[in-house]
Amino acid sequence: MVRRRTRAVGATLHLDHRPDVLERLLRLLRLTNVLEHLTVPVTGEETRDGHPRTERCDG
Repeated sequence: MVRRRTRAVGATLHLDHRPDVLERLLRLLRLTNVLEHLTVPVTGEETRDGHPRTERCDG
């Protein structure tokens, strides 16, 4: 619901200071090439670790 509302007004949602457990999960999903199946890239933006910023895909 939050993603739909932020997208509707043209905003981008990003979580700063993510807990270590979430960072480890994201690294695992990247390593196994699963993250790209769960997200779509948001153009021109990168996270603090240099990876493309992503958003969840509905589809």
